[in-house]
Amino acid sequence: MATGMESELGKIASSLQEDDETKTPLQKRLASFGKRIALVVLAICAIVFCGGVMRGEAMVLMFLTAISLAVAAIPEALPPW
Repeated sequence: MATGMESELGKIASSLQEDDETKTPLQKRLASFGKRIALVVLAICAIVFCGGVMRGEAMVLMFLTAISLAVAAIPEALPPW
């Protein structure tokens, strides 16, 4: 009978602590998709900000609008970069 890291639960725990190099293809695709969607959302936010400033809106108001648009557009479930 083994105890600690030599037990079956210990072996499972040590396998979970390994590097992230063993990502599944789905995890890799989701990470790539998350990066692409974040870049597209940031580009749209920049366009909205610049367009509003060019129309004569207050810069602070357009900044807050762009930030709120970014927060609303990026889903919570996407994995971080």
